[in-house]
Amino acid sequence: MSSNLQEKLNDLVPNLMKKYRVAGCSLSLIWGDRVNITNFGYKCSRKKIKVNDGTQFQIASISKALSALGLLKLYQKGLVDLDMPISVYITRWKFPKTKYDCSKVTLRNVLCHTSGLGVPHYFGIHPDKPLHSIEESLDGRRFLKKGLSLEYPPGEKFFYSGGGYTLLQLVIEEVTGKSFSEYMKEEIFTPFGMEQSGYFATENTSKSYFFGSFELPCYKFTEKAAAGLFSTTGDLSKYVVAHLNHIDECIGGLRRNIIHSMQNRVYRQFPYGLGMQVNVLPNGHKLFMHRGINIGWSARIMAIPKEQVGIVLLTNSTTGEKLISQVFYKWLSALCGEIPGSYHKSLCINSSVFSLFNFR
Repeated sequence: MSSNLQEKLNDLVPNLMKKYRVAGCSLSLIWGDRVNITNFGYKCSRKKIKVNDGTQFQIASISKALSALGLLKLYQKGLVDLDMPISVYITRWKFPKTKYDCSKVTLRNVLCHTSGLGVPHYFGIHPDKPLHSIEESLDGRRFLKKGLSLEYPPGEKFFYSGGGYTLLQLVIEEVTGKSFSEYMKEEIFTPFGMEQSGYFATENTSKSYFFGSFELPCYKFTEKAAAGLFSTTGDLSKYVVAHLNHIDECIGGLRRNIIHSMQNRVYRQFPYGLGMQVNVLPNGHKLFMHRGINIGWSARIMAIPKEQVGIVLLTNSTTGEKLISQVFYKWLSALCGEIPGSYHKSLCINSSVFSLFNFR
């Protein structure tokens, strides 16, 4: 099955790249602890530099899945309580006045997007412009951007909030006394062997594109926890393998049960766990996933723990989401039998914010 599926996807991806004008992408198929990476196209079309195993892509909202690990590391150490009001841990910013009770906003419901907080997406800053501070981002002191506020009663509604994860970024900095980038490198990326992951572009970072050949600036983010991580298929595969691991009691410094807690819905009626989307397949098996779309980038990770399989697909083009959707449908169908189109659409729970101008 594994070699047959690999061959089918190796044939499918180049055709989809041509159809949707995707410059380059990298695909990882995961079977237990075995990882097979295949690269396609160019990380720099102009210079004809091909994508390779070391090519970094901006992974957009998949950043949240790693940020959740960072917060759970603090929870494991007893430095935070997931059910305490989040305001207990922050001094550098305060919630604006609202008719709802801010004391009911907890780390747990921020992680699963039921906090009632707004700001679903971010657009990033041009690389030649200075970044704002976290506080300025939360206050909305940016061009045409609304500040973070409580828009719904906490715990009562699913509402995808990138702003909530920016608040988690502030919590991590305040609790640890370190920059978010420094903390994540020390406590998550290095222990997990994710040595090619970080929040700043490097010489290994791919160019990004709009419709295949139009090169875009590499937008950067104050809101690193929500949208700013650069990574590779190899590094993200290590994250997925950790979720499939049922042998080691401690993975990357985190207890196995802590990592696996991300695979369970916090509220039964909402398909989201602690930092990951959680769905049930037609065959009854649990599927967890996260998708990411920034301007010029599209990405997705998926895994089925019961089957011990996973997949990572990163692209350097805004149109890559169309390619990714078809590849993942083919992957799911090969593993689980024919998947109804209605079910496939239901996986995109935050589809309302995926439009030409809403890139998260």
